[in-house]
Amino acid sequence: MLLSSTSAHKGRPQRHTIVQPSELRPVEAIANLPELTSRNIADFIGNIDGTEESDEAALRFLATYGLVPNERECPECLNGKMSLVKDNALPLHFVWRCSSCKTSNIITKKMIRENTFFQEQKLSVQKIVHIAADWVESPGRNNERTASLHGVTTSTIVNLNKLFRQLTEQWFERQIEKNSNFLLGGPGKIVEIDESHMYKAKYNRGHMLRRKSIWIFGMTERHTNKVAMFRVKQRDAATLLPIIRAHVKPGSMIVSDERKDFKENMLIKLELLIRYALFCRLQLCGEIVDEGD
Repeated sequence: MLLSSTSAHKGRPQRHTIVQPSELRPVEAIANLPELTSRNIADFIGNIDGTEESDEAALRFLATYGLVPNERECPECLNGKMSLVKDNALPLHFVWRCSSCKTSNIITKKMIRENTFFQEQKLSVQKIVHIAADWVESPGRNNERTASLHGVTTSTIVNLNKLFRQLTEQWFERQIEKNSNFLLGGPGKIVEIDESHMYKAKYNRGHMLRRKSIWIFGMTERHTNKVAMFRVKQRDAATLLPIIRAHVKPGSMIVSDERKDFKENMLIKLELLIRYALFCRLQLCGEIVDEGD
């Protein structure tokens, strides 16, 4: 168990990592957890009750997917790795400390959340991740309702949602730049296409009616996880055909379907992609740029 082997008391082994290196996973692996939803995310990251058990689960989850560093080098003595030490007075109940500095009567420590997205946030990491998952799954819910569900102020939700949007948009923009020649399909392969209206208010009610309509044109390669999404201003042939020609290989069979199950499958893949994009950017928090609303 993590808690039993990290305290750096005399006679106890020091722990230099949160999880074993063999347990580390790339952040994109989060998108491959289809069972992970806002309803059961506590099973992965712990409850928001602040108990040691919940904080241990959160710490392991964040370290496993690179959302907090799994290990730290001492910035003072440059003599090796810092040790993970229990401290119940701190969030997540742990802190990084350098045992080499301690022998010289120098106290060197780093907070678990230091230099991560969570550093400047006052909420617990569990609550932030709960709100992030909710943002991915329920984009049409108004801020007041979301704030009530999570027991925080509306301004907190507004600020977090703004950050989530910035992070996700930055990821998509970089991916488009990196993968301008990204191709789907090929001879004998099926590429499904559809358009989805994002942030649409249900029953013509809610604040979303005052926002611009956002149409997403999606293409997915059947029987694979390959998917491409494009924000489009129009849904006419003059807009969509050039995108298809640029990103679908010759010889592909293109299917456009209005069936409910097809649309649900496309939206599920879009949700996974947004989740992936958001967590990728949470990992690279140092590159956040305030680009406005």
